[in-house]
This record gives sequence, structure tokens and C-alpha cells, in this order.
Amino acid sequence: MKGAPERIIDRSSTIFIDGVEQPMTNEWREAFNQAYIELGGLGERVLGFCDFVLPADQFPKVSITPEALSNILDRILYIYYCYH
Repeated sequence: MKGAPERIIDRSSTIFIDGVEQPMTNEWREAFNQAYIELGGLGERVLGFCDFVLPADQFPKVSITPEALSNILDRILYIYYCYH
């Protein structure tokens, strides 16, 4: 999923740092907010990206119910943000 970084990070329970999934802490949220404010102040557009790997035994190749999607959105992983 991609979108407004502040919306994605608010839903993220973990973050991917140096190739390792780690818990999303207040320190990471604050670091994100500072970088987001700085980049926005420079006129840069910032996008957030996240993913969630579905367990194959719980989510076979069928359509996902709204309840299952809600559970997924509560546990997404914030991957990164990019800027030039």
C-alpha cells in the first residue's frame, strides 16, 4: 500500500530498518515526523509505503473478507520513505 505517510505510519506496528523488522517505537515515530516536516518544508512530496505478508495457511487464494482486511490493517509494517 502507498499513500500519505502520516496515515500509514499511524497504522504501523513495526518498521523495517537496515533489513530488520523492528517494533515501531515513539522514537521512530518522532524521527519520521521530523524528517517529514523538514522534507515538506523543502517542497518535497513524501509518500509512505507498507506491506504485510499474509500467512498462506490463514489466507488461501480466495477473496479477503472485510473483517480479515481490518485485522491486516492493524498490523502493517512501515517500510520506508524516499526523497531526492
